[in-house]
Formats: sequence, structure tokens, C-alpha cells
Amino acid sequence: MSQRFLYLFVFFTGATVMSTEMTASRLIAPYFGTSIIVWANIIGIILLAMSAGYFFGGRLADRHPEPKILFSLSIVAGLILTAIPLISLEISHFLTGGILATPISITITDDRVPVEFLTDQMIWDTLRGSQSPDSLQLSSLANTDKSNQTSSTTLNPSLTEQQLTPQSSPNIDNASISSSLSLDLSPKINSDALELYEQGLKLYYKREFSQALTFFNKALAKDTRCYQALNAKGATYAFQGKYDEGLALIKQALEINPNFVYGHFNLGLANELAGRWDPAISAYQEALRLDKQDVWSYYGIASIYGRMGNAAKVLEYLEQAIALDPGVKEVAREEKDFDPVRQDPRFQKLVTPTE
Repeated sequence: MSQRFLYLFVFFTGATVMSTEMTASRLIAPYFGTSIIVWANIIGIILLAMSAGYFFGGRLADRHPEPKILFSLSIVAGLILTAIPLISLEISHFLTGGILATPISITITDDRVPVEFLTDQMIWDTLRGSQSPDSLQLSSLANTDKSNQTSSTTLNPSLTEQQLTPQSSPNIDNASISSSLSLDLSPKINSDALELYEQGLKLYYKREFSQALTFFNKALAKDTRCYQALNAKGATYAFQGKYDEGLALIKQALEINPNFVYGHFNLGLANELAGRWDPAISAYQEALRLDKQDVWSYYGIASIYGRMGNAAKVLEYLEQAIALDPGVKEVAREEKDFDPVRQDPRFQKLVTPTE
């Protein structure tokens, strides 16, 4: 074996090591970021592996200076490197599933929100490829010229097609004393799966459930951990009368992301459709614990109490829903669930259109 060949071999293997080091950061970034701590660990592990290779490889070369051993080890190392991109996603999900599903709540007592923090969060969301409405919820942002809005994608069994679109809460009062940021670092989901989920969701809002299921299944084929598709598929099953199957899918989605507000809402919705009122109320209340701006969770609880004929509870929750979205009045006026309390003067006053 010529000396020139050995030089070329060493050059290309060295370049491969450097390429591996650089690409490793891109595989890790969506889960652990690209801070100096992450880079220190990557560089440290590469240097440790190189040191071990020099030590043991040198001893092996002294005892068995045969080219076939060198090439055999290089081929094995190449195969291992080739497998890394194929298995890294599952390993990262396994290592960080609990971390990424845990919300971080930060209360800022000052009336100024640090722009640097918001910018870092936007970069984090971009790296993770997640733009879902539950990824970043701004409870309030003080000291700004415009009030912000939070949106909640919801579905109520009695809503018309027009009312099945995501609802927006009213403007947030800028005069609040404290600002709070609630960040849901949900697991990274394949972008193709999310796109298929969104297409299915549009059909779901139109109550074209069979077609919607096709897209949800395609999304899950792309990424089995697409909790949004699991959740929507479960709600679809509930509308089709497959309550237990639907509930199982929604619970599976919540195991992946326990802080998915829309998941808790649909858990309440599925239980409500199944006539299981106590679990439905509990699920709606959990959704409200995570997001107090979730209009249709208030409405869902009110509708259940309407069936029970509990006017006081209906007024308690319906008032909060209307305060967030006055358009709820129109829905409530046509809601059959409120028939047992419809003649109550307080209810009639509450749903009367504002002049």
C-alpha cells in the first residue's frame, strides 16, 4: 500500500470526522438547542472518541499492521455513521419526550417583556418546525401599542360549519399588573404530518368526517407521534359514535403532550357526546386550567349543566364564554342543550343580542 494512498485515506477520514461533528449539531438542535453547552458536549465527545481511537488503534496497528483490518474498521464506522440519521429521531424522542412535553411558566412582574427572550423562543420554534397554536401562548404582553390575541381551535357538537372555524378571544388588557408567558415545549412533529393534519382538520370542521380520517391516517403514517392527528382522529370517531375508540386515541395524544389544550377539550367533547358528563366536565376544566381563554371549554361545561337543568352553573360558565367571545350568544340562542333553562329570565337576558 503506497504512502500517497495512506495520506489521502487519512485526509478523507479526518474530513468525515469534521463533517460528522458539524452535522451532529443540526440533529441535536431541535431538541437541545445550539448553545455553547451543547457545542462543548459535541466537541468533547468527538475529541474523546478520537483519543480512544488513536490509543487503541495505535496498539492494534503495532500488533497487526495489516491493511484489511484498517479498511474493515473504516467500513464498520461508515455503516454506523450512515445509521445515525435513521435512528436519531426515535432516540431524541425517547430522551426528550418528557422534557419537551413539560410547560415552562414564567411570570414577569415588570411591565416590560424582554425582546431577547421572545426572539430566542421564536428561533426555538423555527428549529423545532412547530407552528401549532398551542406551542406559544401569550397570556398578556404589557407595554405594547396593540393588544394581542390568543386563538383556540375548538369544535362543539352543535355548531354550524361557519362556527366550526377556530375562535379568537378578545383583546387582552394592556393595563394588567403582571405579564405571564406560558410556553408549551411540545414534541417535534414531522412537518409533512402536520400539513396533512391541517388538511384533514379543514374537512373535520365541515363535518366531512370520512374524508378527514383519510388525512389524519396519512399524517400518522408520516409520524406516529403526531398527537394533533391522534386527537382529531379521536374526536372524529366520537362524532361517528365510536366513543371508546375515540377516547383512547385522544388519551394517547395527551400521553405524548399532556399540555395540549385542544386535546383536553376534545376529551371533554368525546365524553359529552358519549353522555359521560362528569368526565367531560373534568376534561373541560383541565383545558381551562391550561388556557383560561379557551372559550368553548366554558361553553361545553355550560351546555352540560344546561342538560342537567342547573341554571346557576349555566350562567356561571356561559357568562365567561360570552365575555371572551360575544358571538357565543348567537350559538347559545339556538343550542338545544339549554332548553331546560331557556325560560329562565337570567338566561334570556344573558343571550339577548346587544343593541
